[in-house]
Amino acid sequence: MSSASLYSAKISTQRLAFICKQHGIEHIVFSPGSRNAALVIAFHAIEGMHCHSVVDERSAGFVALGMAQQLGKAVAIACTSGSAAVNYIPAAVEAYYQGIPLLILTADRPVEWIDQGPGQSIRQSKIFEPNIKGSFEYIQEAEHPDLLWYNDRIANSAILLAHRGQPGPVHINLPFREPLYATQSAARFDEVKIIREGVEQSDIQLDPQLIQQWASTKRKIILVGQHEPDLALSEALLRWRDDPSVVVITETTSNIHEAQDIACIDRILMTINDHQAFEAEIVLGIGNALISKKMRRILQAFPDLEHWQIHPEPMTLDRYKKQTRIITAPAHKVLLALPLDQSGNYKQQWTDLRDAIRPRQAQYLSTVAWSDLAAYKLIFLSLRDEMTIHLGNSSVVRYAQLFEHSQRMTFRSNRGVSGIDGCTSTAVGAALSDPDHLHVLLSGDLSFFYDSNAMWTRNWPDNLRVIVINNGGGGIFKIIPGPDTTELQEDFFVARQERTVGKLASAYNLLHEIVSDEATLTTALKSLLDGDLQILEVDTRDVANEQILSDYFVALKK
Repeated sequence: MSSASLYSAKISTQRLAFICKQHGIEHIVFSPGSRNAALVIAFHAIEGMHCHSVVDERSAGFVALGMAQQLGKAVAIACTSGSAAVNYIPAAVEAYYQGIPLLILTADRPVEWIDQGPGQSIRQSKIFEPNIKGSFEYIQEAEHPDLLWYNDRIANSAILLAHRGQPGPVHINLPFREPLYATQSAARFDEVKIIREGVEQSDIQLDPQLIQQWASTKRKIILVGQHEPDLALSEALLRWRDDPSVVVITETTSNIHEAQDIACIDRILMTINDHQAFEAEIVLGIGNALISKKMRRILQAFPDLEHWQIHPEPMTLDRYKKQTRIITAPAHKVLLALPLDQSGNYKQQWTDLRDAIRPRQAQYLSTVAWSDLAAYKLIFLSLRDEMTIHLGNSSVVRYAQLFEHSQRMTFRSNRGVSGIDGCTSTAVGAALSDPDHLHVLLSGDLSFFYDSNAMWTRNWPDNLRVIVINNGGGGIFKIIPGPDTTELQEDFFVARQERTVGKLASAYNLLHEIVSDEATLTTALKSLLDGDLQILEVDTRDVANEQILSDYFVALKK
């Protein structure tokens, strides 16, 4: 118990806080309100519980998501009733599709008053469905032992579900009658039931037919999508470096950066004219979302491809319209169980192309004019080992795909649903929960402005640095085909804007600098990483970024 707090007089609520701590939940992000007062009091009374306050619920949801992603276990968020809960939906959806555990606690008006006119009363039960793993609701003002047992069981069930199989968000709705702020000096937790799940089996058994098919196939791809850093997976993948029938293809957010792998997928695929010459017979998928749309299209076009997907739950992920198998086992154990081959030249085809492209990229980048591409070149050269790099969506995460990175860097991005909302808040949450390491957010201008309330977070983390690429709008809509065919491109797709970040940073007392050429960017990057700056703005407005990127891909093909 915290010496500064008393227990909430709402018995089920004080027990909920205790159950959370027993299950390893040690962080909860609150947004101010009155209906959730009992939750604030209850969690503050639990020793070792870290309670954070973020005013904007949308930002708070992403702060908690960043914490949970960094910690690898659930973080709780709690808000008052009404529209406050609705603002959690973007973070809940991202957590669901990215596989991040969140415990969403929404305080509610008494059930008898819903739809009867009181303020801040809406239909909150199951409000996050279907984009959530489970929805629960507490019995209101439970005091009878059976009702307390029922609510305790709900808390255990929700937390276990958040971590089971593919992790994700779960929701508990808690109706409260007044008084909301009542406290008591004592609580009894010895009778609270804690339900735990069993330990995973150490060995797996693969289908013998699957093993035989893998052994007899000479053109195989192991394709790693978004994945947390995983030493066991990295070591298992090293096993395949001498198998000529297998090529390991990764992305920046795969967090697998071994030299023998094929990284920078789009950089390579843009140079292939005859895709059928690189046709695979089996692609073994690992991890979550794949950034490269071109890779997805190419795999869909291979007529005889079989897609085997490793996933913690038996669900279809038919990303390439070729799925034939779902393997519900840890990826590293599957890779160790599959047989090696010593024949074929499929890997050599890919590595020859990769090695031919590297000097072409170096040549082009050595003379490239000031632009987004030139800025990213300098940024990725300046980043250091042991950093966590948070990539904003749209053009930022795609530019990152063009560069090779150190194995000792961690890359994260909200690629569950790939929205621009919440990128800054997610980085704030990750940095707050990992104070001993440096975190760098690389963001576009629209994304940064969209989530500007992230800077409103109390105690901006000292270990977070932000780089904003300000190209005057949504640069992705000048790169992808389609928007340039309409006269509405600038206003309704690019959303052209002329603002800079300086005054916004000043409003939150954050140290800011803006640069617009390579020399000043090089100097400013050192200042940023050394801690003399908190936000670095890179001005590439009124630059032909899309033409320079197009010329880059042409140069790689030569």
